[in-house]
Amino acid sequence: MYLKAREESLSEDLPAMDFKAGLVLLPVIFKEKVEHHVTLEEPGTPYPTTQLTHTDWKSAFKRRGPSVVKTDGFELCRASDLEEGVIAAFCAYFVFNVAYPPNRKNTLTFVQRCILKISEEGDKPLSTTVTRILNQLH
Repeated sequence: MYLKAREESLSEDLPAMDFKAGLVLLPVIFKEKVEHHVTLEEPGTPYPTTQLTHTDWKSAFKRRGPSVVKTDGFELCRASDLEEGVIAAFCAYFVFNVAYPPNRKNTLTFVQRCILKISEEGDKPLSTTVTRILNQLH
């Protein structure tokens, strides 16, 4: 769906679309479920998840639109776009002191340590999976 949306877009829109796709599809790299990270439907997980208000993925990649961060069925906050929603959902783990669930641990660890450069004293070394992806990116 992303590639089709990308083909139909103007070249000046591509950097923003690529960034959105990277945020949404990051779990795919780690063989984790995208719908536990970003979803178009009601989240099926009690953990912080970004729910987009778009009706389909194609429009989510092509247009800005608000999102909602939900935890255990409750709305935590509203965000102006997908990017802000993903960051807000990530921050909710720290605000509420929630441990990363096993089915999202690699994605969230990558965002924390490699994108946002947040580390804590006594952090365990990166998992082999995350290290492998980092080596491929360099």
